[in-house]
Amino acid sequence: MILSGRNVSTVYFDVRMAFLPYILLASIGMGLVVYIIQYFLDEALNTHTIRYIALFALVSSGIFSYALFLKLFGIISFRDVKVLFRPK
Repeated sequence: MILSGRNVSTVYFDVRMAFLPYILLASIGMGLVVYIIQYFLDEALNTHTIRYIALFALVSSGIFSYALFLKLFGIISFRDVKVLFRPK
């Protein structure tokens, strides 16, 4: 939300605010994916020998699923991601 000019009663919403519902849906989708993966990895997360591998799989699935949902909803593109990793 941006307040414009000297007249404080005039409020303009930023264009990026239109993506907020999609970002919330992507977050909910990521949470569901992490919950499902956690359900299947429950025994592995309680085993001392492979606990950290299972935790890595759980966190990685959350990151990748969130990125996938953002891509599916049209919030990000592969070009945006390539720009982030480009050396400056």
